[in-house]
Amino acid sequence: MTDILMPALSPTMEEGTLAKWLVKKGDTVSAGDVIAEIETDKATMEVEAVDEGVVEEILVPAGTEGVKVNAPIARLSGGSAAPAAAPPKPEPAAETPAAAQPRNDFVGVDVESALNSNPPPAYPPQAKARREEGTVQLRLQVRPDGSVGEVQVQASSGSMRLDRAAIDSVKRWKFRPATRGGQAVESWATVPITFGLRRGDRRRGHDHNSLASEQTSGDS
Repeated sequence: MTDILMPALSPTMEEGTLAKWLVKKGDTVSAGDVIAEIETDKATMEVEAVDEGVVEEILVPAGTEGVKVNAPIARLSGGSAAPAAAPPKPEPAAETPAAAQPRNDFVGVDVESALNSNPPPAYPPQAKARREEGTVQLRLQVRPDGSVGEVQVQASSGSMRLDRAAIDSVKRWKFRPATRGGQAVESWATVPITFGLRRGDRRRGHDHNSLASEQTSGDS
């Protein structure tokens, strides 16, 4: 039996919201399968199964807030059960192996650091002239070297010009990648980018182009 634990989206994360389950009790999963989405006020990220097996129990319902990092959120049984057989007679000298410890050494992409260190997209002149504003949610594939691979629009700003400016800029960004066991791994993260023209907007970069909340969704 393996417990799936609440992972950390960043080294400073202490708790988050289990936003959605993508599996249900009885489903068979393999290591690396996306099984849930978790979020904080800054980012959303996908949770992967760390082992193969069958979802034995969902311990934390979808929508639960304040779930502590390392708290068990689901339980996997082992692989397919073998036919029942008479157990072998135990040897007196044999020692019972220690129970396997659940793996929870995954740390997600550091979205907040990327938002603070990378240049914001330039405000498209046509969009500014038309006073187009909005927030685009981008789902990014972050490679082990911190570069960006695939970029998906998870939620449009309502302006194709703003969406394209955000995509073109973010493709050149560098991130602190996710890690597992201290080793950089490929993962996914959601980055919100807000374009605003109001003088009161909190902003970074050109033409009052702001990056909303530093981060708000979404690994392998």
